Amino acid sequence: MKGISIFIVLLAILSDSRCVTASTEDSRSMSRDSLQEDNGSLTVHCDLAGVQVVLDTILLGVAPLNGTAISEGVHVLRFIHPESKQWQYSALIETVTVHPTEHFERTVHFPYFYHITSEPYGATVRFHDSIIGVTPLYFTGYVQQNFVSLSKDGFEETTIPLSGDPREVHVILKPLRGFSRDKSSDYLSFDQSKNPVPIYITTGATVLSGVAAAYFKIKADGYYDEYRRTYDPGTLDQVHRYDVVSGISLAASEISLLVLTYLLLSH
Repeated sequence: MKGISIFIVLLAILSDSRCVTASTEDSRSMSRDSLQEDNGSLTVHCDLAGVQVVLDTILLGVAPLNGTAISEGVHVLRFIHPESKQWQYSALIETVTVHPTEHFERTVHFPYFYHITSEPYGATVRFHDSIIGVTPLYFTGYVQQNFVSLSKDGFEETTIPLSGDPREVHVILKPLRGFSRDKSSDYLSFDQSKNPVPIYITTGATVLSGVAAAYFKIKADGYYDEYRRTYDPGTLDQVHRYDVVSGISLAASEISLLVLTYLLLSH
């Protein structure tokens, strides 16, 4: 009888523990359901592959996203371009306030970048009849198909299409009949700027004038040391003469360096 009593007690304990476990699982299930009900959701469309979607500091995934759960509250939403390491592709950022069961839907459009150059340079660029600058010009567009017009005095106006892909656009303008084209105005045009001869010349001038400035300065210092020993007026005149020549050489070196920098940047 004593063994039967112990067996009955054990059955009662096991039955109670199962009830407790079931109750705990039910409460956890209710908690999960409650959390899901408190979440909002986000759908992201994008015509560009590889765009990352970041909520605060959490990567939600790569667009497109469909019904991704996001928690209730205020969040910072970021859309990161796949080529974000390049300066022109900064992230698109917005602040969103999420309410329970609220659904957000976003369509992401990143701008397209174009580098427009012309031969000759300095052509006026128009977009939708509005002047946006002169060549060379960086242009940003949000529409996949754009048209811009280039015009310059003495040349035919040219209209060119722009594709959705970022690219270099170079336009050769046709001169009008009877217009005498000034070749000197093309010095920094696309083809002329590729000529390395001016760079070689200015580099040589920069080096030679710099060496000359240093040489004449050393000569002036030598004569000055001699003047301090002899106090000969003729020696002092030599000091002044070499100082002047050294200063002129130094100025020529600086001018050549500026021209060289300009030519390098134009390339």
